[in-house]
Amino acid sequence: MAPKPTAAPPRRRRVTIREVAAAAGVSISTVSRALRGYADVNPATRAHVAATARQLGYAPNPAGQTLKLGRTHTVAVLVSGNHGPALLDAFYAEVVGGIEACLEAHDLSLLVTRVRAERARRRVLQGGRADGVIALGCDLSVPFLRALHRTGTPLVLADSAGWGAPGVPSVTVQHEAGGYVATQHLLASGRRAVAFIAETPFDPNFLERRRGYERALAEAGLAVRPELIAAGRLGLEGGYLAARKLLARARPDAIFAANDTAAYGALRALCERGLRVPEDVAVVGFDDLELSRYTTPPLSSLHVPRQRLGFLAAAALLELLGGGAAASLALPVSLVVRKSSGAHPTSPPGAPREV
Repeated sequence: MAPKPTAAPPRRRRVTIREVAAAAGVSISTVSRALRGYADVNPATRAHVAATARQLGYAPNPAGQTLKLGRTHTVAVLVSGNHGPALLDAFYAEVVGGIEACLEAHDLSLLVTRVRAERARRRVLQGGRADGVIALGCDLSVPFLRALHRTGTPLVLADSAGWGAPGVPSVTVQHEAGGYVATQHLLASGRRAVAFIAETPFDPNFLERRRGYERALAEAGLAVRPELIAAGRLGLEGGYLAARKLLARARPDAIFAANDTAAYGALRALCERGLRVPEDVAVVGFDDLELSRYTTPPLSSLHVPRQRLGFLAAAALLELLGGGAAASLALPVSLVVRKSSGAHPTSPPGAPREV
């Protein structure tokens, strides 16, 4: 009598990243970042997560089994061509890292692309290349974003307050509040001729930060002095050019730079003029980039939670892909005080001091 054929063993259920996170006692994003070797994950945590994943038999699923809502299992991140050949600066690289951490938990791929030439714009607007889009930064043109929204592609704005299109969520930071805190900090240090510089006067985020600067001056009973406001041009040299314009017509005792890149340029311009920081001129930036800890002197700055901004933008897009609605968010920023904004020699007792 012929032996009965052996039944095929049942297929093993795939272990999800959520199960690894629960077993390891950490968040899904921590598992994602630990398994990809991100440096900001504690080595002990990384080892613990890796061991847990091996024990459970976890393996990433490139086919996208967690979320089956679209055709491509891909999310596009669009940035302006103004970012140059390197595609992303230090700020946006971390934002994209947060986006990637969130999407990876759902086995979705990420495509980062520049939108510059008209041909590239048309290709993006034709659709079909991604299930959803995150528009990163506020220098993508409003007509282009509106046209993209009309295609029906799920869209989220990151690091931009938006342009009034209903149903388009944005995840940004509290730019105006940050500008207010930076200026108030300088005023509390005994400074009175506080200047504002930016790479460009047209960036919406920079304009919000300038509003915070002007509000702090008004509360202190100080008038906004046009000669203490200057702009350069987009790019690494923008802040340097703005600071040179400023110093050619005024003698500030403090500078609030609209971003850290502009602040770096200001530090160079001040050095060339023989002005000491912070003794002669205090400087505060905005973004708290990694490099700001290593300038001479170390730069005080408003810390922007870049990875969290990206993660929440991706989470908002996932809500849209799932058929839900996503609310717009403006994340708080916090002042990191370093030596560049040391107290003025004549500041009153109790004023902020260097750290």
